[in-house]
Amino acid sequence: MTLLVLVLASCQNKGSSLLFEESPVVAEYQQIGNDGKSLMVVDYQKFDRKHPIDFPLSDFCDYKLVKLDSSHKDYMLSAGSQIAASENYIVAKRTNELLVFSKDGSYLFTIDGKDGPAGFEGYCWQASINEEAGEIYAYLFRKMKVYDLKTGAYKHEILYNNPDEGSMVRYPISVDYKDRHIFAATPFEAGGTKKFVWQTDKDGNELSYFPASYFFRMSWVEDVYEGRFWYEAQPVVTVVDDDCMSIAMPNMEVPVQDSIYHYYPETNSLVPSVVMKYPDPAMTPQHFHNETPSFFYTMIMEPNGMFEGGDGWGNHPVARLLVDKKTLRGSAVQLCLDKHGMIDITGERTWIAGNYYWVNITPDRMDELVANRLNSGKASESDRAFLESFLKTIGPDDNNFVIVGKLK
Repeated sequence: MTLLVLVLASCQNKGSSLLFEESPVVAEYQQIGNDGKSLMVVDYQKFDRKHPIDFPLSDFCDYKLVKLDSSHKDYMLSAGSQIAASENYIVAKRTNELLVFSKDGSYLFTIDGKDGPAGFEGYCWQASINEEAGEIYAYLFRKMKVYDLKTGAYKHEILYNNPDEGSMVRYPISVDYKDRHIFAATPFEAGGTKKFVWQTDKDGNELSYFPASYFFRMSWVEDVYEGRFWYEAQPVVTVVDDDCMSIAMPNMEVPVQDSIYHYYPETNSLVPSVVMKYPDPAMTPQHFHNETPSFFYTMIMEPNGMFEGGDGWGNHPVARLLVDKKTLRGSAVQLCLDKHGMIDITGERTWIAGNYYWVNITPDRMDELVANRLNSGKASESDRAFLESFLKTIGPDDNNFVIVGKLK
């Protein structure tokens, strides 16, 4: 009996200190077509979701923790403020305006979404930064407006469609590739969407496009999905290689089994890249699938949302699954701020776009996260010293904390 107890204790200790590199293989590559392309198939059942591994955020992205300027009430953000990031700038969307901060959190200026040629014409749903070009892009539902990154001055606009096209463009976003804009939007059949991905030059002249109709009807999708492979939600575009973009569709409203695609701008081609295999496709959990240069990454959300009577966007992650694309090893993970006392941010809503990852955390929530780590019994002595000191710097009148990092 004593020997059995010792063996069990040894197994438990090994499990609690398991390294990501020791995780089991959870995926396999399967060849598709005859051109050498392969699809990574990830098996949801191979993840031990009850015993996540503490995973350093620094291994996922080169992150920094920034406290935003709180010297004036007009600079304050809410928990739901969307963020865009680059190497030296942070842009936050608040209602119908964009607040621009430096990389250390200092407020710089505001782009007011007022009516008129320079305004947002009703609504801007997201923004992005092109630091090399010195531009901020504000995404409206029929055009992208371009502003100067240094001053906020309005420069010009780029229409998503030709003026004579009445099709709706839903949740547009773009990344920059060489001398081009690469746009993506929801393949929304009911809205008459014609383009899923398209390229323009810097002046907005269309160069090529991939038709949205590709996704409207796919015969190999079970009837339970009503013929849809992706639901009509916002796309997420990340840069995974010099000549390749990864496009994923966050799964918020209807839980479907979906894929991530690779888009190759030089050939205007779209190829399936990653798919998660669930044990029961009809009971797919609400999730976000994403891809970075090194990882396939999934957030499994709370089991409620739009499709169960909730608002969907208020949901928070309950599990994060990570797969190394080279070794195909994977694990459930708790993303931790390893440069800041291993604060666990697993339950926070996090976002990926272009080359960057970001998290927006209110001061009261940061206070709670620090306290949680201190009370977890897992913090080392050096971590405890940092966390106790850090806790004293968080005040009720502070602006939000933003975690931003370039993807690895």
